[in-house]
Amino acid sequence: MNIELLTRNDLQQFKAELLAELKTLINPLAPKQVDYLKSKEVKRLLRISDSTLQSYRESGKLEAKKVGGVYYYSRTSIEKLFTDE
Repeated sequence: MNIELLTRNDLQQFKAELLAELKTLINPLAPKQVDYLKSKEVKRLLRISDSTLQSYRESGKLEAKKVGGVYYYSRTSIEKLFTDE
């Protein structure tokens, strides 16, 4: 039977690695994530209502593609909301 001991430093290193990985998974604009978001995800990300999202889409502020009754928004289109004035 082989026994391995974990030190406090081992646990701290594991914690740091785990937190770094979680940050990349949670960050909504992380480059590793999907390039298109559904309406629900965009509303949650921007903290806006259904009607505001519809208004952005209809006014051209936010470009959307409709596939099978579902709207998809590109990350670049969402980022433009914050850079264009």
